Amino acid sequence: MENKERKAKITEWENDGDFIQVRYTQEDGQRVEGSFYRVGWVDPPTDAIERARKALSKGPSYFAGPRIRRSS
Repeated sequence: MENKERKAKITEWENDGDFIQVRYTQEDGQRVEGSFYRVGWVDPPTDAIERARKALSKGPSYFAGPRIRRSS
């Protein structure tokens, strides 16, 4: 079965494509559903790069967990 014959449908779309769910039925009648989370880009949008640079330029604002103390 060719991919276009599967008639896959996006059943859920959140945060402008950060998360999607796709569903289709195989030739033997089995229903397949997949969830996909976007975790990065091959070529990020320019505005995402600028937002990341701006956030990184400020440095960390909070530390969690134990801090390591070094004795001299």
